[in-house]
Amino acid sequence: MRSVVYLGVLSLVISVAGMACQPAKTGDALVTVGKESITQPDIDLLIKINPRLERRLNAPGGKKQIIDNYVEQSLMYQEARKQGLHNDPLVKAKIGLYDKVILAQSLLEERLEDATKEYYENNPKEFEKVKLAHIYIPYKVAGKNRALDKKAKVTRSEKQAKAIAEKVKAALDKNPADFEAQVAKVSEDARTQKRDGDLGWLTAEDARMKRWGWLSLVEKGFPTAQGKIVGPVQSENGFHILKIVESKKQDSFDEVKPRIRFKVQSQVKSALVKELKEKYPVTYAGEGEKKADAVEKAAASAQPAS
Repeated sequence: MRSVVYLGVLSLVISVAGMACQPAKTGDALVTVGKESITQPDIDLLIKINPRLERRLNAPGGKKQIIDNYVEQSLMYQEARKQGLHNDPLVKAKIGLYDKVILAQSLLEERLEDATKEYYENNPKEFEKVKLAHIYIPYKVAGKNRALDKKAKVTRSEKQAKAIAEKVKAALDKNPADFEAQVAKVSEDARTQKRDGDLGWLTAEDARMKRWGWLSLVEKGFPTAQGKIVGPVQSENGFHILKIVESKKQDSFDEVKPRIRFKVQSQVKSALVKELKEKYPVTYAGEGEKKADAVEKAAASAQPAS
């Protein structure tokens, strides 16, 4: 939470502090604050610096909240310059520190952008998805109740469940339009029964499907054409009749960029820091003396006894 707040505050500091040295602005003013105007390009820059704010921008009243925050910063910025605080040694030191932070972050951002694109291009299957609906007939597994509804008691055998599933599939072969009706009548997945069996968009390693033992549904759904009804498909705890609501497609880079970025950022930063430490040696206070003492002791121990 602290890092999110820090990034938000830092973004405003960067944007507002830069107003004094920006060229003439283009675009109509969203609001005028003293001698300064805040325009749409200012808001766009703010979002570019801190993409997390985009969600707030799209929320009801979010843009007004961001602009109000910007206005507060602009008011204080103008008054601070009027009072000459920009000449204060401590303030200058802080600005110098922010300069280092911004440049360092820019280097990391550049590496992250490259790594994110590379990951997306090298792992296309991870971003493929298919939209499925199903009819679920569970069976008793190893003496345990594996139904999604923890209160339900599954007593039927695997053979009995398969027979029911085959009967449902035969009925749907004759009348595919009855799929939703069969969901309401037969399916024992309480989570999807009221949504016509809709499981939503699923990936090859979908966390829900993995948790419920249903990854075989995705495996079957990926190569199947849209609109087809297939099955019975066996999972770890039942049989399913599948409907391919929408066939396989791949998420765009922009859709998955935040997820990839979160996944690779720690590794990218560690690799960058390691690379830079080889380029710019880092020595902590006192380490030089310790190394010299160690070398001297090693040399002394290596000398033959007299």
